[in-house]
Amino acid sequence: MGTQEAEDGYDVIEAIAKMPWCNGNIGLAGNSHLAIVQWHIAQLQPPSLKAIAPWEACGDLYREQFVRGGIFDAGLFDLIIDHNIQGRGGVEDFHEMYRRYPKADSLYWKDKRPDISKISIPTYITASYTSFVHTMGSLRGWLQVNTSEKWLRICPWQEWFDMWNDKESAADLAGFFGLYLKGEKNGWEKTPKFRTTALRFTKDPIFDIVEEDFPIPRTDYRKLYFQPEQKLGLEAPVEASSVSYDSEKYLDHAGFTYTFLEKTRLMGIPKAVVYVSCADFHDLDIYVLVRKLDSQGKPLLNLNIPWSSIASQGASPDKIDEIPPSHKNNLLFHVGSQGILRASRRAIDWSKSIHENFPFHPHDRDEYVTPGEIVKLEIGIWAMGVEYEAGESVRVEVHGNSPALRGEFKEDNEFASLASYGRHQVYIGGEHASHIILPFV
Repeated sequence: MGTQEAEDGYDVIEAIAKMPWCNGNIGLAGNSHLAIVQWHIAQLQPPSLKAIAPWEACGDLYREQFVRGGIFDAGLFDLIIDHNIQGRGGVEDFHEMYRRYPKADSLYWKDKRPDISKISIPTYITASYTSFVHTMGSLRGWLQVNTSEKWLRICPWQEWFDMWNDKESAADLAGFFGLYLKGEKNGWEKTPKFRTTALRFTKDPIFDIVEEDFPIPRTDYRKLYFQPEQKLGLEAPVEASSVSYDSEKYLDHAGFTYTFLEKTRLMGIPKAVVYVSCADFHDLDIYVLVRKLDSQGKPLLNLNIPWSSIASQGASPDKIDEIPPSHKNNLLFHVGSQGILRASRRAIDWSKSIHENFPFHPHDRDEYVTPGEIVKLEIGIWAMGVEYEAGESVRVEVHGNSPALRGEFKEDNEFASLASYGRHQVYIGGEHASHIILPFV
C-alpha cells in the first residue's frame, strides 16, 4: 500500500476506461485494504476515475495501525497473514520494515500516508466508532478531501457486516455510483452529507442521525478533571495527589468516573491530558480508555452487529459475562474509544493536527524521561459516539498496556517489550491537574 500500488491502480483504471464496453467512467469501492488503496490511487488523479467509496480506510499505516502512539503492534497484521491471505504471492514484512525504520520520518513510512487533499472527485466515506484500525483515517479523509461532493456515514455495525450484510448499505452505494458513473437522475445528491451513530451498548445503536458536519459544530467540549476517590469532576482539585497502577499487569489501571444525571450524548473527538511518572524506567506507554458503565457501575461491551443476528444462539446483553474471554474479540465487541502514546514520542506538530483534540505526533525522535520525572502527555482519543441514560456513567481508565480484548490476537513476543515497567503514578490536582476533554452534544 503506497506509490507502487497507486501507480498500478492508475494504469488499470485508464486501461479499463478504453475498453469498448466501458463508458469511460470508473469508480473505486472497497473496504479496509481495498479502501486504503483508494486514497493512494485517487491522489494521483487518474483522468477516468470519477468517484470513490473508501469504506473504512486507514490514512496513515504508521500512526493508525502498526505504530499507533509510537508503540509497534502487528497483532492484526499477523492475524490476517495467519488466517486470511491465501496463495503464493508475498506481502510486505512490516516487522522487518519497522526494525529497519522505527521512526515515521523514513521514506518507507511516509509513502504509507497519502496526500488526501489532492483528491477532488466525489467521495463517499464510511467510518465506525468501533473500529480499532480505520476510524481516524476515514475521518481525516472527510476533513481533507478537496471536494464539496463528499459524504460521510458513521455506520452502526462492524464494517464487514455493514458492507456485505446490510441491504440498505448496498442500495446506498449503488445510488452513489449510479449518479456519478452512469449519470442517473436518482436524487442521490440530496442524501445528507453527514450521518452518524450513537452506540448504546446494551441495545442496538441509533443510526442515520443527520448532523451538519463532523466534528459537530455545536459540540460543547468540557474538561472533566481526575479527582480523588476515583471520580471525574468539572473542578480541578486544589490539593495535589496521585494514584498508581501496575503498568505490566493486564487491565490494572487508574480509573475516574462521572455519572450522568440526564440522558447525554458524547459524540466527537476526546482528548486526555495526563501527568504521569515512573520511578523504574526512562519511558512510559500510556493507554487511555473511555468506557461506559451501567447504572450499577458495571463496565459494558458494545456488540458490533445487531443483537437480533445472534439471538438464536441464546446471546443477549445480560448474558455477555457468560461468553468466555477467548470468544470475546475486538471485531465483535467494542470496549470503548482509546488513545495511545509512548512518553518518549510526545512531541507534537500542531500544524499537521486535524483537530485541537487530536495532536499529530511526528514520531521522528525519542525524548526519554528521567525516572521519577513528571511528564505531561496530550493524548488524542479516537472518535466516540455514545448515548448515556440518566444514572449511567463514563469511566476514564489509564493503563500501562493495551486494555483491548485479546480473543483473536496471539501474543507478539518479538515486540512484547513495551516501555512500561513497574508502577506508573498518575497525578491529580494542583499544578498537575490531569483531565479529559469530552465532546458533549
